[in-house]
Amino acid sequence: MLKIHIRFYNSKSSLAVFVLQEEKAEEAIALMEECLKAYKSWGSEDQFPFEYSKYYNTTVAFMQLGCFEEALAFSKRACELQVAHSGPNGHTSLAFYFMLGNIYYMKGDINSALELNIRVLENRRKILESTF
Repeated sequence: MLKIHIRFYNSKSSLAVFVLQEEKAEEAIALMEECLKAYKSWGSEDQFPFEYSKYYNTTVAFMQLGCFEEALAFSKRACELQVAHSGPNGHTSLAFYFMLGNIYYMKGDINSALELNIRVLENRRKILESTF
């Protein structure tokens, strides 16, 4: 039964991403709040880091609303949880770190943004080099 719930809320979180692309930040946040309630009923962040990381990756909604402190806090937590799920060099971890770098940039912290994005680029380069 849990697998069915996970699939349902995966769909709901995907809908939130679509809604964000339509620049409907409040609606996306409401959808992800529904997801968070479900995640909490399943277990802790330690048990379901991937699911919780999707909730915290609603940083784009906060960025659309101009709430950069919330975006930064959520993005940092999304990175921590995603690293717990797939490691620091997992594809999604690197994508989340890239988003975090963009938030630093938008807040005017150019040094942190550049440092983080260089790290993402170097790790992606290593992954590609090991593939070919």
